[in-house]
Amino acid sequence: REELFLRLSQIVDQPIGNPFKNVDQDVASHFKVAVRVRPLTNEERSNGDTQVVYRVDEKMVILMDPGEDLTDVLRQRRTKEKRYMFDVAFGPEAAQKEVYGNTTHQLVESILQGYNATVFAYGATGAGKTFTMVGTEKNPGIMVRALDDLFSMIQTFNKSELRYSVKMSYMEIYNEIIRDLLQPSSDIVDIREDSAGAIQVAGLSEVQATSSKEVLNLLLHGNMRRTQEPTAANKTSSRSHAILQVTVVQSKKLSGEYVKNSKTVGRLFLIDLAGSERASHTKNTGQRLKEGAHINRSLLALGNVINTLTEKGAKFVNYRDSKLTRLLKDSLGGHNRTVMIANISPASSQYEESKTTLIYANRAKNIINNVSKNSQDLSRNDTQYQSIVSELRKEIERLRLKIDKQNRIIQTLPPIHRNSSKNDASHADMNSPLILAQTKLSKGIDSLPPVNLSDEYIKLKGEFIVLFQEQLRLRHQLTECDDKAYQLKFQIAKKEIELKLLNDGASRNFYQSSGLRNSVDAAKIKLKELESRKQNIKSEISENRKKAKELEQSMPEKINTAEQREMWSLLFRLHDSEIDKAVLQADALLLNRRLDRQENSLEKVTNNTYIGRALVEEQKKILTASRIPQSQKALELYKAFENTSKEVVIAQKTLEATNQAELQENRLAIADRIQ
Repeated sequence: REELFLRLSQIVDQPIGNPFKNVDQDVASHFKVAVRVRPLTNEERSNGDTQVVYRVDEKMVILMDPGEDLTDVLRQRRTKEKRYMFDVAFGPEAAQKEVYGNTTHQLVESILQGYNATVFAYGATGAGKTFTMVGTEKNPGIMVRALDDLFSMIQTFNKSELRYSVKMSYMEIYNEIIRDLLQPSSDIVDIREDSAGAIQVAGLSEVQATSSKEVLNLLLHGNMRRTQEPTAANKTSSRSHAILQVTVVQSKKLSGEYVKNSKTVGRLFLIDLAGSERASHTKNTGQRLKEGAHINRSLLALGNVINTLTEKGAKFVNYRDSKLTRLLKDSLGGHNRTVMIANISPASSQYEESKTTLIYANRAKNIINNVSKNSQDLSRNDTQYQSIVSELRKEIERLRLKIDKQNRIIQTLPPIHRNSSKNDASHADMNSPLILAQTKLSKGIDSLPPVNLSDEYIKLKGEFIVLFQEQLRLRHQLTECDDKAYQLKFQIAKKEIELKLLNDGASRNFYQSSGLRNSVDAAKIKLKELESRKQNIKSEISENRKKAKELEQSMPEKINTAEQREMWSLLFRLHDSEIDKAVLQADALLLNRRLDRQENSLEKVTNNTYIGRALVEEQKKILTASRIPQSQKALELYKAFENTSKEVVIAQKTLEATNQAELQENRLAIADRIQ
């Protein structure tokens, strides 16, 4: 111990600032990695554990090898200490407020500016992750402090120009199943990927929050529903990964109104990961052992992703090995600002776990995310006109004033000149007829003086809007029909295979077979009805487009000026572009859903292979223990089964990688066509 402190005293301390300041100026942002060393517990001291992890300064920690066997030749020349440098390091004496202030405070401020940020705690079981993220009632952690800070910042901003709304959702991943912690009785919650490649959690409840007190109440109830069970390594071990998502929407006020689509969206993800564990340390059996296997599997997938992201030249990153890595996709390799807090136990009995955590944290420092503000998220039924309303509001007001002024001039002229003056005024002052017409069609701004607008013109405009809205409605119905048809085809194929297996078996069950056959027949009838409905919708779409074309062709004869005729031609082309965009987005959504179903089926096949392999291994052990000789045929079958199991796993991984690459290519192609 004296030798250690002598070496530590020789290290020159250099004062550093907060490594997370001015994060909103970054473009390419490195992973921010912090390390927190907890104190030794009374139980560890009574067991004879010694401290092997030391915080040297604000950035460095040292890990000491507890091995003291001088007779071991392999240990005699091995370096007994490992030094690790991070963005910030916290010792056992660090307070919760200090940890929050140096890791998360600046990120909360950037959320209000429209950025996404993620903070997650990583480490072995019992290392202090839940205390860091959740804390206690008297000593709250990062989640509570971040939300309290968020509402305090919102209160300080000028409410006359900005309006904020805060929504939150809280979930856990338990045994690879996502559970809603705010509404436990809600429907199935699953991960989906939209046409833009963003990860969405379908079925997850989202609660509007108006005060920090309300949010803290929801957080308290959510934490009470988390899955926690005692193990030999940790009496309050979290058996799941908990993910808190906070969404902040900022609306700007222009011309006295809050503009619907002029908004900035920021998201904050606060994650308390379950700890990696060894069965020999935790002494788990039964359900606890199964939980530990799922925890280790998801953390292994997370480690593999970190390794791949830090490798030079790595092109493909497999996020699909676990639901945790799929949810963290944008945090790890996307556009988020991310902070990783590695929690370390200083006990000598936890040396290997602490070493593994430090190695992964050290690698994570090299991950670079391309941080950017969130783009405006328009709904599917909004047209391109609505997206420019806020930008053109001032121009519209200016043009109204000019028209009013022109009308006042016209009223002062003798009656003989009034008609011609009106037409001249329309040409002179309506500098941007296309933009004005677009704004009128989308927002219903009918307060402009009807200088050149005849009753026929207004009637045609109304017919045009109705046709366009009907076209969008029919396209949406067609997408729903396509999705339902695919589901029915999938169910029919699955049940026909079950029926074939049942009929080919030695013991046939007439009632079960009859039930499956009736189910298949009923599904085929529904599919036929659905196909008929699809044809009807396609006919309606064709009729709608025909009417729109007729309207376009008849328009030049019924409107007054060449400018208006050119305007209507451009508007028709713009509407066609919007329809094509909606079709492409629907195709991308269906592609993602089909890929998810395929992967779920593959996962079931792989799990069944693992179970079969375990069963065969167990039977082999029983035969060996009973000294029952195995026939040559049995040995050959076992060898064949072992080879087939490996081939199934390889096939699954290959198909996953191929599907991911194909999906990315399709998404890029669709994006190009939309643009």
